[in-house]
Formats: sequence, C-alpha cells, structure tokens
Amino acid sequence: MQVGRLYGESGDNDLFTDQVLPSFGAGIRFLASETERLTFRLDFAWGKNGNYGIYFQLGEYF
Repeated sequence: MQVGRLYGESGDNDLFTDQVLPSFGAGIRFLASETERLTFRLDFAWGKNGNYGIYFQLGEYF
C-alpha cells in the first residue's frame, strides 16, 4: 500500500483535507532470470474521473 499527496499553488500544506483524490492500482511481477535478479513489472492504476496509468519496468532496484 502506498499513500501520496500532491501540493498545488493554493498553498494548502495540510495533509488531511477534503480534496482527497481516490485511486486504485494492481500489478504483476515476474522473475525473468534468478541468477541475474532480472524482474519484469507491469502496474495499472485508476483514479477519479476516468484517469488511469500503465507503468512498466524491467530490472531491479538494488
């Protein structure tokens, strides 16, 4: 689970406001090569008003 907050030009720095933008996401991970620690990652995210995102990564963070 992840939580984020965007700050606009209004100067509102309060984390808990009535301007919450709900979203939902899901993803899949595959181990492509155990010896090289190579992973394949595909994530989907949906937000308010029909917004969505598709994220792809090939590799490993560490």
